[in-house]
Parts: sequence; structure tokens; C-alpha cells
Amino acid sequence: MTMVGPSLFIFGSERGGTTLLSALLSAHPQVYVLNDSFLYLAFVEAWAEQEQGSVGRGVGGIAWQLRDLLRRVPILRATLVKIRCLVAGGYRPDLPNLLGLPDAGARVQEAMLRAFLARLEMRYRMTQSKGESGDFLRQYRQALQPDIYLAKVAAGDLSLRALLDQVYCDLLSEEQQAKPILGEKTPRHFYCAPWIQHLYPDAKLITLVRNPLANVASLHERMSRDLPGAIAKYRSYHAGPCTDFYGTAHSLVVRYEDLIYETEDCLERIGEYLGLSTEFDGEVGSSSRSGYIGEAIDPDRDRRRMAYFSAAQRQRVLAECRDIIDRHYPDLERYL
Repeated sequence: MTMVGPSLFIFGSERGGTTLLSALLSAHPQVYVLNDSFLYLAFVEAWAEQEQGSVGRGVGGIAWQLRDLLRRVPILRATLVKIRCLVAGGYRPDLPNLLGLPDAGARVQEAMLRAFLARLEMRYRMTQSKGESGDFLRQYRQALQPDIYLAKVAAGDLSLRALLDQVYCDLLSEEQQAKPILGEKTPRHFYCAPWIQHLYPDAKLITLVRNPLANVASLHERMSRDLPGAIAKYRSYHAGPCTDFYGTAHSLVVRYEDLIYETEDCLERIGEYLGLSTEFDGEVGSSSRSGYIGEAIDPDRDRRRMAYFSAAQRQRVLAECRDIIDRHYPDLERYL
């Protein structure tokens, strides 16, 4: 089958509903969205290591191996997060440096390829969990074909865009590859969004935003009840290089609340943006992570999130995220 890359990218914050949106889109006969491939962030991380000369063997590589090991033990993982926050004076988002990154036509060298594959492998191991939610990451690891990539590099026949497209296709099944609209969704790719847009100038972009009370509540649970850290992580997706993608000139902006409370209208708008000939049915794709997001849209799940914080915590979230609320949620009261 002819190798193709993604023509759609879904951006949005962690715990912001991007997995649900991907599952709804992937249920359409013309669309498939690959979940959490980490392709572009892994390359950015590998490129940074190459620039620093560590190539996974120096301090950066050791730190990753330690994080990989500790992440497999929940208590140790939570302790590590708390220590990092204490040392840094609070949570600090790990934003990648995009300056000087190669363009789509740059030739990939063997050292760069090996560093990239090592980072990708570490990402899949570090984020892999037990049960269904980790199955797709194991499948990704098994789908990689290092020997083929290395052979193409040795022949001088592999550009950066070709490499990324090759790996992307390898992560898909033949059935998924046959769909005319192929997408990709990894929340942390939002930090690399300007570079990704440069690599894929013709791709469609959908940016999902979720109101801070629900999104920060979900992050708060994941981040060992660190409220300042959860707010900081949420805000990191609404600052810096991400900001432009909340403008309709750069992407279609979709609110999570519209997706779950006004599903039909929201999916119709997305379908028009993507130029689809048939409508979405509102079902969750069979290849989605149902154990992670549920079998169907569940508005009650969102209502529980909105009632998660105490009155004092709620006021803090609202105060520190006021600019985001003013921009995207002038009607937030209707969800409270």
C-alpha cells in the first residue's frame, strides 16, 4: 500500500477529551485517528539530545531510564512528582525547544534515526500501563521496523517527512490505512504544533478545548492532588506556541462541552470542515480505548467533574484561568 502521512491533527490538553473525539471520528467510514503515537515529540526530544551530544547515554538518557522504571510503580511515581515539584518550587511544564528543528525535506542521518527510535521506544514503555489501556502501545512497539528505516537511511533515501510518514503508516493496520482521512492525536504534540504545521502545511487541524474546572479536576487526580501543578499544566496548553491554534484561522476550534451536550450539531460542523460525504453517527469507534473513555458519550461523567472541587479550590481555578474562560467560556455558568 502507498505510504501516506496524516492529513488531520487533533490538538488539545491532556485529559481534555481528545481521546473521545478521536474515537468518535474513527467510527466514521472515511476517518481514522491514530492515538498517542508520540511520533513528533519523540523526534523533537531526540533532536535535542543530538544537539546536546548525549544521544540517550548522558544525563538526559539516564533520567529517562529512571523515570521509565519509577513510572511502573504508582507510589514511587507519585513520590517522584512531588520531589520534582518541591525542588522546582512547583510543577513546571516540560516545553520542547522548537528553534532550529529540521524541515520536511531534511535528510535523516543514522545517529538521528537511532536516537529517534530510542526515544519512541522509551515513550511507549514509560506511558504503557497494564490492561487494555496499554495494549495499543505494545502493538506500536511491535509494529516498528528499525531495519527497514536503517536500510533507507544507508541508501540516502529517507527525508524527515518520509521517515515520519513511514513510521506513522507502520503503526496503522491495513484496514485503517485504507480510510481516506487519516489523523493523529497526542496531547503533548500540541507543544510542537507550529513545527507539525510546518511539516504538514495542507493538513486539517482541530483544536479541542475543555473548561478549566473539569479539565483541571481530571489533571488534579492524575498529578497526586497537586492543584497548582494541575492548573499550571492546563494553562501550558493555552500559552506560548499553542495560542495561535485557538484561532479559527489556524484550526477548527471545538469545545468539549459542545461535543458531549450537543453532539449531533458539533459532529456536523466537524464533518463539514473535513469535507465528508456522509455524517457521523455519534458512535464510539470499535478500535478505540473503550476501557479508558467508556463505551459511549457520558454527560454525567462531565457533571461529576464539574462538582469535583471544594468551594475554595473552585474559586482558585476560576481566578487563575479567567483569561481562558473569558475567551472560550463566556457561558460557563450554564455548566455549573
